[in-house]
Amino acid sequence: MAGGLRRLGLGVIVTLALPAAAAGQAPGLQEFEGPIHEHTAYSDGEPGTRPADAFAAVRGHGSDFMALTEHSDTLQLPIVTNTKCFEPQVLVTCLFSDQEDELDSLRKWDAMAEQTDAATDAGFVGIRGFEWTNDRHGHINVLFSRHNTNAKIDGGYLSMSFFWSWFTRPASQGGGADGLAIFNHPGRRELGELVPGGFISPFTPDIPLPGSDWDDFAFVPAADARMVGIELFNGGSDYGSPNDLHPAGSYGQALDRGWHVGAVGAEDTHDTGWGRPEERKTVVLAPALSRADLRDSMLARRFYAVRHAGIRMSFTVDGQEMGSRLSVAAGDPLAVEAGTPEPGATVELVTSGGEVVAGGPGSLSVSRPASAAERWYFVRVRDAEGESLAYSSPVWVEAG
Repeated sequence: MAGGLRRLGLGVIVTLALPAAAAGQAPGLQEFEGPIHEHTAYSDGEPGTRPADAFAAVRGHGSDFMALTEHSDTLQLPIVTNTKCFEPQVLVTCLFSDQEDELDSLRKWDAMAEQTDAATDAGFVGIRGFEWTNDRHGHINVLFSRHNTNAKIDGGYLSMSFFWSWFTRPASQGGGADGLAIFNHPGRRELGELVPGGFISPFTPDIPLPGSDWDDFAFVPAADARMVGIELFNGGSDYGSPNDLHPAGSYGQALDRGWHVGAVGAEDTHDTGWGRPEERKTVVLAPALSRADLRDSMLARRFYAVRHAGIRMSFTVDGQEMGSRLSVAAGDPLAVEAGTPEPGATVELVTSGGEVVAGGPGSLSVSRPASAAERWYFVRVRDAEGESLAYSSPVWVEAG
């Protein structure tokens, strides 16, 4: 039994008491839970920490996996860029990111891989990634890639086309075509954020930057297959509920633009609280706990975002798991099943345009006629106060 399940205590008893469909565990698939988007002193995390510390903490909290995503614009620098480094008593600690092996401060990308592999065994999986930190267009996490790229020098501040070109270039040519990527903490970028760290942002006029949200989620067909996710939870933010631009927030906006992205729960931890149960997590449906299986499931969009550890949900369309792409005749009935064991929760079915087309307390079982007007569906779980608890990845439907 996976570490994430061992941790759940009473919650797992409730879940296992439900019928298989309600528990959301398809035959041959298990639910593995962990945090995506973590930082250490290798970029702007807590001074004096290193990736091995984060992996150990996350595993100790009962997660099954963790994705390390240091900012790539500091990977070539030995220093730490945390704001605590302005304190005189901390400054010396910040001169070298790795206090255990100072030479690793000069080879961060390779040292990250070594510590990721050292943390990985049959009971826990480490994933190396990086955060492409572009304070004009937006940040992107890239996981599993052999190489990395830096928005400060790769042209990304001039145009998103530079990142997409790198992301679709073969790894044998220094590109990122072996990686999977995630849109991070969507939202309008402002002039003050162009200064690294956003230190002057509170003191600058509220001037939006052109090109925010990756050129308003402009669709890039060549990148779509491996652009697997978008953060729905990051810190206290919820990117799947209504905002000024879309009734289903940034999630709905990206989906309506044509992206096939799934729902990610991200911690984005910069202190030593990696993996705390109250923080956001991602649940991956995979046949086994291995790096290859997790990657394959993420590529298939078989994952969902939860506000805190232990939340579980299910979602199928015509018996097919989240992430599926169905091709049916227009008007054919689509059998939608969804549920959660969370007490007092409401389950909502959301489709194109952000329209909520069905809902119910704890579960729903509805039939929808296949239509070109409803090209995707995802499920949102809300608590009794209306706060979002979980988001499924979508099921896409092509009705011809």
